[in-house]
Amino acid sequence: MLKVQYFRPLNMRLISHGLFGKEMQMVIKHVFKPVTENCKLILASFFMNSGRAFSQQIGTCRITIIPVFGKHPLFLQNSVYYGNKSVLKFESLKFYLSSVQLLYKNIVVYAESESFHLVDLSKVNSLHFSLPILSSVEFDEIHFNFGLNNLTSITGAMRSDLYSGNEMYSTAKSGYSNFKLEGISDGKKFQFNLGGYQAPFQTWQKIELNAQNRENIEVLFDLQQFIESIDVVQLNQVVSPSKEAKELSEKLAKCFYQKIVVPTQNTTI
Repeated sequence: MLKVQYFRPLNMRLISHGLFGKEMQMVIKHVFKPVTENCKLILASFFMNSGRAFSQQIGTCRITIIPVFGKHPLFLQNSVYYGNKSVLKFESLKFYLSSVQLLYKNIVVYAESESFHLVDLSKVNSLHFSLPILSSVEFDEIHFNFGLNNLTSITGAMRSDLYSGNEMYSTAKSGYSNFKLEGISDGKKFQFNLGGYQAPFQTWQKIELNAQNRENIEVLFDLQQFIESIDVVQLNQVVSPSKEAKELSEKLAKCFYQKIVVPTQNTTI
């Protein structure tokens, strides 16, 4: 018959083996107590090392988007002079960035999940976001989409974080507006509402930039390049998916570049 003494309390098991009084105390002191103490030390060491490893592994890479007009920061409602004394005033600037990836030697080492960010010049907090990455991960490039890809445009309307309050979703046919720009040029209004995910007028573009600083990547978006590449007087309104919307999106993709930080050398006099 199978004995069940191993399920009884410790002292009862010792008694069943013929150990009483001082003998029992000796067994507890020299056998069970050291084992218990060792287990405590092992567990303490495990959790201490695990916490230290975790704190060392997780880092943050901050992505900052800086809209500019030439060499100057861009602000809404401020007059901007360019060309032959033409006057511009930007009233609204919004665009999506998505599918953010970090690469090392052309290999993807980090891909952000649920990756879509609405950049809105009227909201300072929207001009930056952070990526939690392992501190041991090396990268030398950052890739992202200017706009939302086809899949997100089809399924994203069901998500409140893409739809609610941002006025970027138009219709099921055209999907999201990837880029919105409104303003006044020499007293005349202009409006660019660039969207579309269906062929042949997909407007999202792939952006690939070098990553110089792993802790803070500053990406400049220069609207002067875009304005000077078009005639904003003649072409002052594009609001639906079209060949023009796609061509304008391609021009806008060329306005992204990384801010280069030149290390300074201390000099003594």
